[in-house]
Amino acid sequence: MAGYSSRGPTLKFGRKKPDIAAPGGRFDPLPVNPVYGIYSADFASGGFVQMCGTSMAAPHIAGAAALLRSAGVQDPLALKALLLNTTDLLNWLDDQGWGYANLARTFGQRSNTIAATLPFNRVWLYKGVANGLFYSTLAWNRAGLVSGVGSCLSDLNLFLYDGSSGALLSSSASSIDNVQKAYVTSNGTVVVNVSNEGPYCRSPEAFGLAFSQAGFAAASGPTLNVSCTGPATVIPSAQFTVSCTITNTGDLPAFSVSGSLGYVGSTSSSAQGFGTITPSGFSAGSWLVTAPASIGSFSLNLAAASTSFGALYSLRVPSRSTCLRPPTPLFRFQGHN
Repeated sequence: MAGYSSRGPTLKFGRKKPDIAAPGGRFDPLPVNPVYGIYSADFASGGFVQMCGTSMAAPHIAGAAALLRSAGVQDPLALKALLLNTTDLLNWLDDQGWGYANLARTFGQRSNTIAATLPFNRVWLYKGVANGLFYSTLAWNRAGLVSGVGSCLSDLNLFLYDGSSGALLSSSASSIDNVQKAYVTSNGTVVVNVSNEGPYCRSPEAFGLAFSQAGFAAASGPTLNVSCTGPATVIPSAQFTVSCTITNTGDLPAFSVSGSLGYVGSTSSSAQGFGTITPSGFSAGSWLVTAPASIGSFSLNLAAASTSFGALYSLRVPSRSTCLRPPTPLFRFQGHN
């Protein structure tokens, strides 16, 4: 890196800048006497002039962006994520940023990008199959004036999970930067988690995401559905059985699924573990429930939940129950979906 090239991080906030390195002149230990290594056509003549520094490096990246745009990468944030994801480095350095631009690799991975928006306090998931070293880069913009007060930066973070076990493989989570890069060596399904965490800045936040390998696409994640059955009638204070089935109609496994059954308005409930539920799979459980001593209408709530791939998936389903006066049966339970 040329001695006259600036280094990071930024002085005020310590952000990881510069983003990328590009040809701008050969290294010279004496910055007052740079060695010119880049030649460019002078707009006022037919010859070439020697130049160095940002005047050469910036047009190199700008020209690469123009060529990538003509090759189909239309979104500016996807362009940035792609350029930074395909450099010669996996980790940020103070003199090269995320690395030296590798445009041959960039062109080869030009189809591996996604442009999307993410609301505040939400998570988007993407899944694909990794074969060896896999890396992904997330890029978004700092907001300018917000309600005339000043700038702010949404806190987007990047996580890589094992698609089979749900184990966290790698992460990049900095609250002061607008680029995150994570990588892992894996052979199997990898789930990429993009999260928009606090403090609130702008919602939804636009971002670009790049993958080193093809085939990664948006995933819905686990989707929990519940059905319960019970007896038609019971008498007050009697015990009866409620059986519930939790199904996963999503495209990713739901890990450590739990179900809690309790009466509406009560602070107590009974919890059970339903284990891991694979896509299109199900798990069943039952509760021994005591009917209220009073006569009237009551509701049971079944709350199902799973924390998978860094996100909480939950569902609460009410069940209507009715207590009747003698001599008819005194408690009625109606199942629901």
